[in-house]
Amino acid sequence: MKTIRLILFIAFTCLSLFSCSSWSNKKEEVAGELIQGELYFKLIDFGSYYGFSDDIIEEFENYVDSLTKVDVISDNDRYVRDFTEILKQNDLIYLPYFNLKVDSIHKVKVYLSEKEYKKIQQYNHQELINENQKVTIRLKGEYVHDDIVKCTEIISTDKVEGKTYWRK
Repeated sequence: MKTIRLILFIAFTCLSLFSCSSWSNKKEEVAGELIQGELYFKLIDFGSYYGFSDDIIEEFENYVDSLTKVDVISDNDRYVRDFTEILKQNDLIYLPYFNLKVDSIHKVKVYLSEKEYKKIQQYNHQELINENQKVTIRLKGEYVHDDIVKCTEIISTDKVEGKTYWRK
C-alpha cells in the first residue's frame, strides 16, 4: 500500500511539474495577439511624429496644448488631442506606423520599431494598384486602443492578387 501511494505521489508530482511547465511555455508563446489584415493606404494621414523635424513637432505640440485651454472644441480637434495623448501614454508618438484593414469595416494603425517597419516600407501603393495586388500581413501585437495596435513582430507579409484599399 505504501509503495502504491509513493508511486502515485511521484506520478502526481511529475504530472504537476510537467503541466505547470507546459502552461508557462504556452503563456510565453501567446504573449502578443495574432493580428491579420491587409495593408491599407491613406494618402493624407497623421499618425506619429516619426520623420518630422523638431520645428514641426514643436508647432504641433503647441497646437495640441492650446486645445486643452479652450472650453469648447470641435469633435475633430478633440479627436486629435485624445489620439495624441494615447500615443504619448503608450510611447508610440515617435514610432513609424502603417494602416491595416483587419476586416471589411475595421481599420487600425499599427505602430512598430524601425526594424520591423523595414518589412513594410518596400510596398508602394501605386505599384500595388497597377499590378492588381495587395499585401496581407500577419503580426504579433496588442491593442492599446480600439484602433491602435502596438506591434512586437511582423510574422509575414505576402503580396497576393487582389485590390489594394486606399483613401485620400
